[in-house]
Amino acid sequence: PENMDWDKMVKESISPKWLPLDPLYRLKKNLRINIGWGVLICIIYIVAIILMTLPIFRISMIFLLSFTLWAIYTTICLDKSIVPGINSKHSLLEDMERHYNAISNWMKAQEKAALFFYPIGILGGFFMGGVVGSGKTVSELLTRPAVLIALPILLLVLVPASNYLAKWMNKKAFGDHLVKLKENI
Repeated sequence: PENMDWDKMVKESISPKWLPLDPLYRLKKNLRINIGWGVLICIIYIVAIILMTLPIFRISMIFLLSFTLWAIYTTICLDKSIVPGINSKHSLLEDMERHYNAISNWMKAQEKAALFFYPIGILGGFFMGGVVGSGKTVSELLTRPAVLIALPILLLVLVPASNYLAKWMNKKAFGDHLVKLKENI
């Protein structure tokens, strides 16, 4: 049950100078930064789709654009679900656990989905670079033994490297604040 007097009293007692110390406030701030980067990356993908005429590159960019739009959407939904401060509808512990689990699950879902999209981006970039650099078509590139050897090696190296980098960036942006939130639980 809601207690309007309690809510009002709590909101009035929370000083704005303490708000930036709240792990949920910091997590929301970093989620919004994440959204901003996602929008910027979408704009770059759209420009690349318009400027580049190679079909395989355009297809890979459209896949990457769709993944990035999905990531932005899920991040906006997560951001809206996080309300820093005290809510009298649930216990503080319930709210903190719910937010901790939501952010952890969001990070895991994005990392898992990205594993599908990394190879698409790598292949698109590889073929775009190959076509522009050599002046040959994709079919001509695929007849060269060096290309057939380099392509799986690139995938074997860059997919795990990209995954590691994504996990590192998530930990850098959200890890300390998630740890602090977990400690408070």
